[in-house]
Amino acid sequence: MKPKTLLMLSLLTLGLGLFIAFYERDLQSTDERRVAEKKVLAVEADTITGIEIVNGQGRRIRLEKEEAVEEQAQDPLSKPPEVWRLTQPIQARADTDGLTDLISRLTSIEKSRTLNSPELSQLGLDQPELSVTLHTESGPKELHIGMELPLSGDRALRGNATDVAYQARIDPDLLDLMGRDAPDWRDKRIFFEPRNAIETLALVRGDQEIRLQRFGDDEKYRLVEPVADAANADKVRGLLTALVGLEAAAFVDPETAAMDLGLEPAQARLEVGLAEGSKPWLLELGFPRTDDPGRLWARYSSADESQTVEISSPELEEALAGSVDAWRSPQWSAFQVFGIRRARFSGAGKDLEIERQDNGDWSRDGDRIEYSAASDALYPFTEIQAESLVGRKQAEARFDLSRPRLTATLSDGEREEVLHLYPGDDELAPASLEGRDTVLLIDSAAADDLMDNIEALRNAPTVVETLQE
Repeated sequence: MKPKTLLMLSLLTLGLGLFIAFYERDLQSTDERRVAEKKVLAVEADTITGIEIVNGQGRRIRLEKEEAVEEQAQDPLSKPPEVWRLTQPIQARADTDGLTDLISRLTSIEKSRTLNSPELSQLGLDQPELSVTLHTESGPKELHIGMELPLSGDRALRGNATDVAYQARIDPDLLDLMGRDAPDWRDKRIFFEPRNAIETLALVRGDQEIRLQRFGDDEKYRLVEPVADAANADKVRGLLTALVGLEAAAFVDPETAAMDLGLEPAQARLEVGLAEGSKPWLLELGFPRTDDPGRLWARYSSADESQTVEISSPELEEALAGSVDAWRSPQWSAFQVFGIRRARFSGAGKDLEIERQDNGDWSRDGDRIEYSAASDALYPFTEIQAESLVGRKQAEARFDLSRPRLTATLSDGEREEVLHLYPGDDELAPASLEGRDTVLLIDSAAADDLMDNIEALRNAPTVVETLQE
């Protein structure tokens, strides 16, 4: 065979192979087609844009999926979770998890038998017990559920057409979902923003207003009113956890008088400032229920809805009832020990500096030392918590703050903290952080242990010395 002819045949074979591969890449396999043929509703879940459920008495519930904004639709990585809304008979945000379960169960129904030219009245399909219409990008897909068939336990079903019916096993949980009343399709959550969208928190009860502001990319907050101070990280985390997990135990008729519920005026208020200039989210707390003191009347207001509800959240109540002192951080340093890259100590003998290397090892004045010596010295700065917080004048009435016993300068490579430890008495020792007006009174024994660890760090052998022993 001539080389030119062989080349042409090879190119034709390659082209044919590529065409077949391209044409068949989206075609279902034999097994996939067999499974798809068994489905009563051959619908892809992500093509469903609306759901309509009707029972035998004509009660109609309609739910619609909100469209993603154009930027989110074009970028799957930034696409938020789907949001569904109740549009009939009431307007409210819908239980998306319940809808996901409903869609999954509907699209999983498999027919065990096809009934051609059925007598609909004999199958309960002339007036179905339940009907659902899935509105999709390619048009509506109907499913009507009739009577339970004798002996089999299956149900009679039909789709859009009236000249064919099916026999299929229906999960009782699916019937329960389809039988829900409209209020049961409401989303019980009342706060939908991610934690990292929160910029400010304001807690108001009576004449007291406590305001916190986030700084940095993580969940670090500072007090800005009524005093400027570092915020208690544990209390902030507890409040955020309670907030994002907050659910309505019940929804209250909007006609109920707000004054009777203790909401006019409110007994306490939580205002959440959101990123990018969004409207703040507001929660107002009213009276506890007389028959169930664990529940409170409350009213929340967001950018797109306002609703009176019953809630049960002891963590949230505790946060709103706390004094400003409870929100002040008892921690000496805001760093965590693993985040410290460099530390310098002065005031207790010769100045001392340690630095973490890229491989995680520590060096002291240029010489490599054991990791444990450095971590033991740094750990107390990040873990010691104050027994109490006082103003500088109050601390000076008891302690000598003219000269620190120890000054530690800690750095994570981007920011720096300067901490001072002063002479104390048998019970407490004063400590401070530059830039913070508060004086922390820490346990004297813990302060002495810290000084011992610094001395141990100063005298710790280098790695070379350890190997030579």
